[in-house]
This record gives sequence, C-alpha cells and structure tokens, in this order.
Amino acid sequence: MNQQNFRRVLALVTLALSLLAPQALAANNVVDGSFEQPVLAANGFVEPTGTSIAGSPWTFTKGVGTLGVSGKVSPWTVNTVATTDGNQVAFINGSGTLSQTVSFTKPDAPARGAATQC
Repeated sequence: MNQQNFRRVLALVTLALSLLAPQALAANNVVDGSFEQPVLAANGFVEPTGTSIAGSPWTFTKGVGTLGVSGKVSPWTVNTVATTDGNQVAFINGSGTLSQTVSFTKPDAPARGAATQC
C-alpha cells in the first residue's frame, strides 16, 4: 500500500464526512459518524461483506482496492495522524464509497466543511 495515496484517500473521507451540515450532526441524524461500530481491537480492521459490515449503519460500495473500518494502529492506519473523534476510522484504499442517508431539519442552513491531510 502506498502511504501517500492512503493519506489522500483518508483526507477525502474526512472531507466527505465533514461536509455534513452541523444541524444534521447535532440532531443525531448521522449514526456512528466516528465509525466506532463494530468495536475493533486497536490493530484490527474489517472489510464489508457485500455492502455492509455487521453492526455498522454505513453502506460500503467497493470499487478497485479495499475499504472498511479500522482501529488506530492497524496496517491501514499505522503512521497516520491520530483520529479526531473516537478510536476508529473508515478507510478507502483505491476507490469506493461510504454512504448513509441523513435528514436535515433546516434544509436552507449552510453546510460547512474542513479537510485534514493525513
């Protein structure tokens, strides 16, 4: 795995999740936004079976490569920046998507976002 490519992908996942409007997050519309389900060992990771990971509310659509949920020091995350919320992260190595349907209580509220280069 190329470390630089992984960092770019992790930054894109961070950006995509941060673009969710604050009111959706505050209203608890995003379930498991820090990818804490299923609970993994710090060095563990899990890939989806089909489009799901048991215990996770996220839909995982695999492209080329691999994706899933990872602990802080798994082969996918070792030597990267620390997680900002919780103990686990989602990862995409190659191409793929993570999705979840959310409802916004104020559809006219602006969305704010930020990205982290990992």
